[in-house]
Amino acid sequence: MGRRKAIRPGWFHASSFHVPAGVVLLLLVSLRHFRRLRALGAIGWKLFVYHQIINLPEGSGSVGYPVLSGDGATAVFSQAPGTGDPATPNRIFTIGSDGSGMTEVDSYAPLCACGAVVDISNDGGTVVSTDSVQVRIADAGGARGLVTLASNEISGVVISGNGQTVFMIVRRDTSTSDNTLSIPRGIWAIDVRGANLRQLVDANDIAAAAGVTVEETGCCFHSDGHPIDASDDGGRVVFAAYAAGFERFFSTDGSGGNLVQLGGEQQYSMRVAVSGDGALAAIDGTPVGATSNEVAVIPAGGGEARVLTEMPYSGYDEPFQLTTTGNRLLVSSNGLLFDTDSGDAELLGVSIAGVGGNHEAVLTDGLPRGTMDAEGQQFLYVMRTVRCADCANQQEQLATMAIDPVDLGAAPVISNAIIEPAVILPDHGSEAVVSASISTDGQVLGVGYAALLGSEVDPNLGSAVVLFDDGMNGDAVAGDSTYTIGGIMHGIVVARDPDTGPRIIRLAAEIEDANGMRHATAVDIGTLTVDDAAASR
Repeated sequence: MGRRKAIRPGWFHASSFHVPAGVVLLLLVSLRHFRRLRALGAIGWKLFVYHQIINLPEGSGSVGYPVLSGDGATAVFSQAPGTGDPATPNRIFTIGSDGSGMTEVDSYAPLCACGAVVDISNDGGTVVSTDSVQVRIADAGGARGLVTLASNEISGVVISGNGQTVFMIVRRDTSTSDNTLSIPRGIWAIDVRGANLRQLVDANDIAAAAGVTVEETGCCFHSDGHPIDASDDGGRVVFAAYAAGFERFFSTDGSGGNLVQLGGEQQYSMRVAVSGDGALAAIDGTPVGATSNEVAVIPAGGGEARVLTEMPYSGYDEPFQLTTTGNRLLVSSNGLLFDTDSGDAELLGVSIAGVGGNHEAVLTDGLPRGTMDAEGQQFLYVMRTVRCADCANQQEQLATMAIDPVDLGAAPVISNAIIEPAVILPDHGSEAVVSASISTDGQVLGVGYAALLGSEVDPNLGSAVVLFDDGMNGDAVAGDSTYTIGGIMHGIVVARDPDTGPRIIRLAAEIEDANGMRHATAVDIGTLTVDDAAASR
């Protein structure tokens, strides 16, 4: 992973101010009021709040790849066993992002042994789904089919943000199920009313754009990962396709014109996204000759790609999403939120040791299957996703995360955060203490911290370190809701030269409420700096 500093000026160092006690009282203010204080310039903390929003019974199965609407108010998800048995249909649900109003909006027997891919309009009022044979829509007029093919060739489907047009990739040449219309491979669109089924891009278009023969486009359009996306007004479509031994990214306008290749040839084209305004595209692929994926942004009408980071394979079918203006890019399941102007990235999820990890916890490493609203402030993801033969696996559930929300809801309040001292010597030369008070009506499951170096957890200074309220481990008084860990030292787990400088300290607490739902709060409380000159100060 490329090291891109996420540190910004003004973040509060809890112990770097040696001032009268009255000033330190700023630290004692509840984080529920932090937004008002931030507006006054009093503090610079960054807050992340996580909520489990459904509690499906054991055995309900996968929730698929859920999607959050652009306005952040509604989520769509599927429970799709893909058996083809009418007794166990693919079921499509919507739910408010606050966990209210869960509604089954569609239910159908898949026409192959296939699950369901879903998408939702920005206002949450229109849902599209496909089992790879049929495309269906659900809106205020009810649920209905838009088009049904003769075979399972639909490898990607999205709806424009305005809820007017559905776009899909047809992988191989086929026809409609009644054989009345030939459906050659390529990019297709249809209005949500079921009218105006049309092809935007075919194999001949790809051949012309790539400068190869149509025979060199192979049998199939691209079918892996998240290979298609569309702008809010449907005026820009980005997708992946194959030509002359390589996979490639392309962009076209909503009528199929102005087809251009985005970036160079790829060994693998994993994921593609376009901003809501249609101006910027994002691509995730493995360039020819490379050993890692490159995540890059590029003008959607064509131009020079700018690489944001290189990363190993991280799940080709995970979501990949730009905001309306393209200022932020979400890369799941890593849970990385990139500022596309600066290239800086924030890590949106760091688990706490001992509270169940991705098997049970709401606070996970990254954001599995995460999507976001149009502004990049609210996020939807799947918790309890880990499956293994020798684990006590839990039922998959949906969860949300918000950056700097106005209301914490049932999530715990973190206050009195302390890092003391704010500077330590390298290689076990000195030590620090991290402490905070936790207030909640629920049961505290765990409190911990992680040291972040850019967008990565730094094992040399602490990864998922647990804080205690037991009167030991540096904690002064047992059971007073103040959690502490002492003896924090820098050690060499991963060799780096140099290995000095500031690390952001992210403190987190996870609780369970009376209804068995999990909630968590994480806050960047300041920095702990490793400095080999600290002893001379």
